[in-house]
Amino acid sequence: MTEHTEPTASTELAEPAETSEPVETSKTVEKYEPVKTHEPAEMSGPAETGAQVETGASARTGEPVEMTEATDPYVLSTEAGARLLAGAPWKRIAVIGDSISAGIREAVPGYQDLSWVDRISAALRRVHPDLDEIRLARRDLTLTEIRRTQLRPALDFRPDLVFLSGGGNDFIRPGFDPATVRAELTEIVSRVRVTGADILTIGMLDISRAGIVSAKHAEAIGRATRIVARITREVAREHGAIFVSFTDHPLCADAGIYCGDRLHLNCRGQAFEAAEKMRALAAHLAARSEAA
Repeated sequence: MTEHTEPTASTELAEPAETSEPVETSKTVEKYEPVKTHEPAEMSGPAETGAQVETGASARTGEPVEMTEATDPYVLSTEAGARLLAGAPWKRIAVIGDSISAGIREAVPGYQDLSWVDRISAALRRVHPDLDEIRLARRDLTLTEIRRTQLRPALDFRPDLVFLSGGGNDFIRPGFDPATVRAELTEIVSRVRVTGADILTIGMLDISRAGIVSAKHAEAIGRATRIVARITREVAREHGAIFVSFTDHPLCADAGIYCGDRLHLNCRGQAFEAAEKMRALAAHLAARSEAA
């Protein structure tokens, strides 16, 4: 196990170039085991609700009840995800970005060792058994590095759906420049959209709300997260992309969804991320159908 490094935001965050009202996101840095890209297993368990989850206690014994993905209201099973995405047109998906996209994770009892994309792929494969995918995401990359190393191979794959996360590594490095974040996101999103493919972007979770970041850095990380989230949302709107905001979700404050490195989502968090993204994809399809 590598030594843990406390996440910090660039000292140049004090007066960011592009601020306005706060908005969504967080989750950054990359430091964990490489993501597994095995064929996704079938998931089990119910759940299509959005109520906040609590461990609770057994009515009979008063003992704490161990949460599992079968009882977690934030989790969607393969079957539930497939029902939600019934009729989805996507048969070729590309995953680009940093360690969030890569699904860096840690095992949690009661949850399958699956990344968010493993879970979405399993659900989409129920809809389209011939689903094909390419996973290009790598840890530690800024948006500029993501564009330079992943965008071209992703476009060459000719996807109809792209997943992107990025920006966290931009703000933890010296010289954080919101204008660069906007320019790089615009370039990536616009080049995907011009092909006719859909692209899903996110506002990262605000890890500063979970009590896992030192008080010394929490404010700067929370602020930077929201700057990147706001920019991502605006770029998504400008280009007709799908945007999922995790930044102010109640589960942000639950330390139980994060890995021991205090940066990435563990398998419970991955299951939650997958469910939120599937719900956003379903909402996008519904909106498109209404507009047709």
